[in-house]
Amino acid sequence: MKRRVKIAISSLYFVFRWPILLIADLLGYATGRRLVVLYYHDIPDSARAGFARQMDMLIKRATVVGADWRGAATKRLVCAITFDDALNSVLTNALPELAKRQIPCTIFVPAGMMGRKPDWVMETECNQAETVARPEEIKSLLGPLVTIGAHTVSHPFLSRIPRDAARAEIEQSRAILSAATGHPVSLMSFPYGDYDADVAAMCNEAGYDLVFGIEPQRIDPLACDFIRGRTSVDPSDGPLTFFLKMTGSYSWMPFVSELKKALIGAP
Repeated sequence: MKRRVKIAISSLYFVFRWPILLIADLLGYATGRRLVVLYYHDIPDSARAGFARQMDMLIKRATVVGADWRGAATKRLVCAITFDDALNSVLTNALPELAKRQIPCTIFVPAGMMGRKPDWVMETECNQAETVARPEEIKSLLGPLVTIGAHTVSHPFLSRIPRDAARAEIEQSRAILSAATGHPVSLMSFPYGDYDADVAAMCNEAGYDLVFGIEPQRIDPLACDFIRGRTSVDPSDGPLTFFLKMTGSYSWMPFVSELKKALIGAP
């Protein structure tokens, strides 16, 4: 039921928002299309065909760019693809489909877990056989279509651990991955989307250019925002759900969360 409610609200959001943008475009107002960053975790064998169909829809309807894109406004949809955790199913099933279509992506790697099975609480029902890609695999991925970003060292809730430990997770993950790949790492995503003001400041001080959360957002690519939101996607999402997510129609959700907190003190 919760999923159906989200789809219904997002459909209404789309229906009411997009005609306004189209009319503004026809009248010559520079509304622009904002960047929507999508993120996945695993892409199991059984979901590869679904993921491929999503990518076909994406390239048909949008321009796909890197997650750090700062281009000018465009009337066409602009999306970016990211993956958290660098799981082996992403290398096996997602990257070949992206390469076929020349779609760029960013993979966020938990630097201290390379070559090991995840030992953190998973955000999806991940196959127990999954492992994080090995250092040599991560290095081999670098190229025009793949950017490597940090995802801390051990995948903790950064706001819940001691400040010194959080700083070490942030700084060491960048150092480990930069050494492993031979290239500077300038992007990072927060495990579980968890951060506070101190954690954000630590990321800035550590030298990251951008960091990524998990709240759906339509991003102004020319703004100076240090933190960018992302929309969670599952390869099992149907065409309507994926369409709503790629168009930024789930970006109402953070406002509802803040309203709940203000009204009833919900966590």
